[in-house]
Amino acid sequence: MISFIKTLFKLNRSTPELFVHIGPGKTGTSVIQNWCKNNRKLLKKHGIYYPNHNLDANGVSSGHVNLLFNNQDGKLDPDLQKFELFRNRLQRLNYDKVLISSEVFWMHIGVFNKFFDKIKFIYYVRSPIDFFESSYNQVVKRNYVTAPLVDRLDTYSPNPYGTQKVLPAFRTLGAEKFIIRLYDRKILKDGNILNDFLEIFKVKTITHLDNTFEVNNSYTYQALEYKRWINKFCLNRNLDSQLDVILQSYKAGERMYTLLPEDVFLELKERAINRVKHILPEYGVPQDLQTQFLENIYNYQRTNYKKQSFDSEIKLEIEQFIRSVDTTLMANIEQAIRQINSSES
Repeated sequence: MISFIKTLFKLNRSTPELFVHIGPGKTGTSVIQNWCKNNRKLLKKHGIYYPNHNLDANGVSSGHVNLLFNNQDGKLDPDLQKFELFRNRLQRLNYDKVLISSEVFWMHIGVFNKFFDKIKFIYYVRSPIDFFESSYNQVVKRNYVTAPLVDRLDTYSPNPYGTQKVLPAFRTLGAEKFIIRLYDRKILKDGNILNDFLEIFKVKTITHLDNTFEVNNSYTYQALEYKRWINKFCLNRNLDSQLDVILQSYKAGERMYTLLPEDVFLELKERAINRVKHILPEYGVPQDLQTQFLENIYNYQRTNYKKQSFDSEIKLEIEQFIRSVDTTLMANIEQAIRQINSSES
């Protein structure tokens, strides 16, 4: 009798709704993933299953990308067998909701929609000009970029990041499949991304959360310029990763700065406003939030302009800091640089 009741319960249990957080990058994804990974039990109490994933030394993760994708020589492709296995797994879960997250997912909305009927995509819209400077910091961190930002203006897009894929999917699949939020500190609940994200699931917000809870921090200006200089040596990934951890911890430098000259800044801002004002209505963003978001872009002011150039004083300052934290790492970096210079001479 008991086994019959269990079988009947399984047959009558509905598949949980799948929430796919698609980012995109530079909208607080690392903070969300870090918190969710470390608070899976709390989410479980709210009927939300968040599959486990790893975090690196900085508390940063690629989220659930490996759950559903294959990595072939750095190229991430959906693994249809993994999708099928995950769909079967959902049908056995006793949860109301399942939440997965990755910045890669926004590029593959169609694949998700083919496999899952009860699905919602969570997407954050960020100001293009704000994203441009933030993403530059990221590519200097991770991608060995050495060029100053003004030499990369051809990479600027006045569209919110991800729109090229998300908006066509929104039009095709319908608004009911999407949760669109605005990444703007003046609009986010309590001014932070985590409480804003938790509000979607009616999870009690974290009233004591402050700026001390940060993941994947942007570099100070001094740390950025040092990293941009040292990128020309293309340190191996192990050294580069260790250096990144230390540079993120460097707090003595300037955090509030812009790398865009005023004329460039004003041009990029105007282009952003002209595009965003047409995109927000398509996403069904309420009129009052559209107005506030556009006003915030318009009123966004440059702060502490820095013209990028190599500065030996910055190099000395940062290397002294690295030595104070990890003398072995600094010695290994210096040795690597000597070997690289020797091989090129």
